[in-house]
Amino acid sequence: MKKILFPLLIMLFFACTKTDQETPTDNPTLGWDNVVYQPALTSVIATNGQNVLVRGSHPIDAQGNFVYDQILSVVTTKIPSIDFSNHTLIDVTMIGGKATGEWAQLKQELQAFGLADTAVPAAWPPYTVGYVATLLGTNVCGHSGKFCYWPIQGFNPSMPMEQKVGQFFTNNGYNGQPGGYNFDGLVSLLDSLLKDNTSRKIIYYHCTFGHDRTGALTFSWLVKFGGYSKALAIAKVDSIFIPNEHYMGMINDYYTWLFP
Repeated sequence: MKKILFPLLIMLFFACTKTDQETPTDNPTLGWDNVVYQPALTSVIATNGQNVLVRGSHPIDAQGNFVYDQILSVVTTKIPSIDFSNHTLIDVTMIGGKATGEWAQLKQELQAFGLADTAVPAAWPPYTVGYVATLLGTNVCGHSGKFCYWPIQGFNPSMPMEQKVGQFFTNNGYNGQPGGYNFDGLVSLLDSLLKDNTSRKIIYYHCTFGHDRTGALTFSWLVKFGGYSKALAIAKVDSIFIPNEHYMGMINDYYTWLFP
């Protein structure tokens, strides 16, 4: 009996030790009830003259205030050669609307720009009512600012590629159903804002936590307009925060569609 128990105890010891070593030590992802701005996730992705493209997380602090000064501080530190005193901050949000769990966060952004709840459609997803994204508002925190609501959602990896393209990457539609979130249109919007030199802009784009949708959009701009290879774009995204498997799949599908 002792001969049997001893090996079992040894095996149990090593099994427990292995479990302890594999337990993640970093902090868990923030929950929906404590979504706040994360300065470490704010990163300059590209510049064009006086225009700057910046990725980040939900731009509201724990007191419910829009973090204009914090975003500006990060950008100014990374690009001290540009005078940002006469820039317009364009807030491009990818978070969900009234029928989603992200409505509380979206409402905070609307209030920061002095916009009513009716500035965004009540239906979800918004493309079912023919929504077209525009730049709204005139200022935020006493500075020139505009708000753009372009919500994005991932998809079931097993769905046909034609459906991914018709309902998520474009607004072409699929199998008689209406067009979609037009993710590729959002990628092009960032680039057109960056290249528009009629005014000086900080283009700040984000999702709720600044991880997955934001990472997918960063990758997509880098490969379509930034001149990055797929490997370099993924490395750039991963250096800030690695998107989850769901959005890594979206990244791969978008690249395959973009560069067949």
